[in-house]
Amino acid sequence: MEVVIVRIIADYLDSVPDLSTSDKAKLNYFFSCILYEGSKILLFLIFFALTQRLKGFLYSMLILLPLRIISGGLHFKHYLGCLAFSFGYFYIVNIPLANFMPSLAITLLILCGCIFMNYRIGPITSDSRPALTPEEIRRGKFHILVATIYDTILTTLFYETPLAPIGFWTIVLHSMQLIIAKLRKKRGGKCV
Repeated sequence: MEVVIVRIIADYLDSVPDLSTSDKAKLNYFFSCILYEGSKILLFLIFFALTQRLKGFLYSMLILLPLRIISGGLHFKHYLGCLAFSFGYFYIVNIPLANFMPSLAITLLILCGCIFMNYRIGPITSDSRPALTPEEIRRGKFHILVATIYDTILTTLFYETPLAPIGFWTIVLHSMQLIIAKLRKKRGGKCV
């Protein structure tokens, strides 16, 4: 269904004479992202609402979105691969790991490691996007540092609540994802 809608949008944009080829490609990409990401979020909202895990899912989205937007991560060529990976990510964080939390000292030590790793590794862009300039990388690293510190503080403040493990594992798994994405880029691996 999404592919049909994306094709309709692309055909419509191709018929607009006042747009350059570059503008058409940018708009097509923008609308495709909205459609694909919107449909994924809607499916996740339904699943986590039905499993009584909606609050945790929304909290993990609150933690992950700034990190993901700023630092990037693993990217997939196909919608189903992205959907499956994203679902697995949120499922693991919100169901099996939601009740497992290390001590506060270990939590802070691991999260400080994540701050360092995220800063050092990110940002990781999709192969379909142009390479970042040195200035964009420098600015991105600063924003990654701020976002990860903010998420670490949030997780520490909520340490005694059921949301703490969700925030903790969201940050940890995102850092692991960045490591994998960086290794894949170094080896010249493409999107899955």
